[in-house]
Amino acid sequence: MIWYKKLFLFTSALIFLLLCTEWLHFSHPDQGVPSSSDSYDQPFETAPLVSVQIAGKYYNFLLDSGASVVLLDRQLARQVTVPLDTRKLVDKTVYQDLPKLQGTRGSVDPARFDLVEPVALKLGPFSLVGQDVWVATDLSSLSEAIGVQVSGLLGVDTFRQFSWEVSNEKKVIQITQRPLEVAAFDECIGYSDQFGSQPGILLGMGEQQVFMPFDTGASTSYIAKELIDHLSTEKGALQVNPGMDVVVNADGVAEVSRYVVNAVTLKNQPLGMMEVHETPERYGAGMDVLSRFSRYAFIPSKMMFCYSGLKPVDPLPLVYRDVRIKAREGQITLDYNTLEQLRESGLLNGDVIKQINGHAYPPRQIEAVRTLLKTTPPGKLKLHILRNHQVVQVDL
Repeated sequence: MIWYKKLFLFTSALIFLLLCTEWLHFSHPDQGVPSSSDSYDQPFETAPLVSVQIAGKYYNFLLDSGASVVLLDRQLARQVTVPLDTRKLVDKTVYQDLPKLQGTRGSVDPARFDLVEPVALKLGPFSLVGQDVWVATDLSSLSEAIGVQVSGLLGVDTFRQFSWEVSNEKKVIQITQRPLEVAAFDECIGYSDQFGSQPGILLGMGEQQVFMPFDTGASTSYIAKELIDHLSTEKGALQVNPGMDVVVNADGVAEVSRYVVNAVTLKNQPLGMMEVHETPERYGAGMDVLSRFSRYAFIPSKMMFCYSGLKPVDPLPLVYRDVRIKAREGQITLDYNTLEQLRESGLLNGDVIKQINGHAYPPRQIEAVRTLLKTTPPGKLKLHILRNHQVVQVDL
């Protein structure tokens, strides 16, 4: 059986999908440099945060194949663009269907989104062309989740204008307008794509072949509840990973269930275990999948996904505790935790983490802090926290 992602109206794909407070980690991206006359190198850390230029200023944008168009943070949108005159749109349904936007928990309040006029935008030496509409929304929760000010998202309409070659070993994205040579990679497979959607491939999960669209805006993959329920009936296909995760998505901050799918495959090649979040009816292969290749590339002109150096992930690290954090006002603080979660730890929401085991972590290293809090064995963590203007020590 092949499980396909259900298709949605184009406007429902305008939103960013499942940008998780537990998933993403970036530092401020360096402005990339030309590597040849027709390509551009962009340094990155864990996910594709790139530097874009608008009106002579540089901003952090996430390359997000899970969004259909450019999204701007509302504050930036007010500075650089104006509301869109929807009469200019060829496809008026983009405007008419805006109230039908769907998030992970159902319909999204249309007041969360504004349609705005596209303006000149440069990615390195390349200018983006052929864009009809941008969307403005509040990205402050996303910035708090990843510890870096994020001013916008580059959607799949930008994604399709370039070839993207990513080296996970060198931590560099090479962006070019020419087709890449497939002979330079170990494997290449065709991917499925269509208007209002995103590139997708088949992954093996249990006895199923599952159509998984790539979502470069999420570092953890996600699958629909109906597939979770089905995999739970297959012996050894699925395991519950204790606890819940907090995610930031189109309808705000929400808790989602976390599972581990065993023995995931690509073209009968093992990818190992894969942590997934449960959603009502969406599917997406996040950066956790793409991180398993030493090199990979998307070639939209050929509709091909190529890769080299596949390294399966098995086993996943143990999760000892669930302590949720965010970055705000230049500090890493506890938030989104219930009293029950924190009862035994001695921590409180609002605590500011000053040091862990004698080391101070800036907001841009928030993902490293999450990993330490989750996976360090009991008795091995010494936290210095700021609470009510006093620094106290908490041992976990």
